[in-house]
Amino acid sequence: SLTPDAFEDLLTQFKRSYVVLSHPFRGGRPPRIPHKHAVLAMVLHFYTAALESKTLQELFGLSATTFSRVLHRAEEALTVVLKAMKDARIQWPSKKTQSLWASKTQEREPLVTGVFVDGKNFRVQVPTNADLQNAQYNGLCACHFTV
Repeated sequence: SLTPDAFEDLLTQFKRSYVVLSHPFRGGRPPRIPHKHAVLAMVLHFYTAALESKTLQELFGLSATTFSRVLHRAEEALTVVLKAMKDARIQWPSKKTQSLWASKTQEREPLVTGVFVDGKNFRVQVPTNADLQNAQYNGLCACHFTV
């Protein structure tokens, strides 16, 4: 998930790349999602939420065709934006950092040899409070994990 500040930074760049095809002065039907922040929210929900497309269509009040068209254009704009943003780049750690992480992993998991572990799921106790449990559930695993 993004912090509000990170969303605003992304939105500032996204507004420049995403073009709303229909405007009030151009005639024709008005756009179904007139605000670019809603388009960005839709594409981010598509990639991060454990929802089906039909649910997103209902949430944003779109037909399947319109949803598909807006999503495709939003994905193209987001791709352009993320390629241009330095903070969005995937960057490998330096050899020194990799070596440090590998030694720390070796200390913690002595049976792991010859590889670098980039992530691991650890089981955690399930909260007794249902609201807290729902806040921690990611919708993808049948169990609660922390990484």
